[in-house]
Amino acid sequence: MSARRETAFEKLGNILGFVAAYVVGPDPAGRGVPAELVPAIHEMRRTYTTRRADMDPALLHRLGLFDYLRRRLAIAGTPEDCLEQARAARAAGAENLMLTVSLAADPERTVELFGREVLPAPRRG
Repeated sequence: MSARRETAFEKLGNILGFVAAYVVGPDPAGRGVPAELVPAIHEMRRTYTTRRADMDPALLHRLGLFDYLRRRLAIAGTPEDCLEQARAARAAGAENLMLTVSLAADPERTVELFGREVLPAPRRG
């Protein structure tokens, strides 16, 4: 999370690739991925690496997967974006969320913003 959406999304592709490879696994169609994105998911699984020096943050953009995976698997962006996404997850039935800031542009600021701007808000509204 960041005050600027672009800053928050800058490194998001790396963690999305990791999470997507685990969540959608070898059968993306069986996990609800739209048919037109299945070939791109297979290509992502074939080329994604967890080696930090070899990570390609633009991979998901090139494959046309970034926006789809961001909407499906992440809470990211500005505090307002994150609040909207957390509320959508709650409305869809999520009771718990697992969050990481390991690849955030500024992890300490991310935690501070999330704690101040997002966590209290679902209880308020």
